[in-house]
Amino acid sequence: MYQKLEHKRQLLIEQSLNDRGNMYKYLKGLYNLYLKKSQEQGRNYAVGVKLKEEQKVLTDCDKAAYNHYTIIPYYRGLLKDLGYISVKKVDNEWRIYILKELDF
Repeated sequence: MYQKLEHKRQLLIEQSLNDRGNMYKYLKGLYNLYLKKSQEQGRNYAVGVKLKEEQKVLTDCDKAAYNHYTIIPYYRGLLKDLGYISVKKVDNEWRIYILKELDF
């Protein structure tokens, strides 16, 4: 699994150099949404992020993404696997913690 993650990290770095590639755009968009929400809430985590907000981020990246809302958990999970966020349920609410800044 580590090799797959490292391969994806390399792809992200390459895509970021050209500001191209859906994987890069989706991850960057979702991360920035979670970061913005956490800053608005004055916390190191975001609470109450709506699926429609995540869909809008992906739609802003790629109009075809709106019809494929099922990709949101994949990209949220990829951010988690790469160590940028963690997702935990605390006191009956889902929290998305920002662990580190994007480095791609």
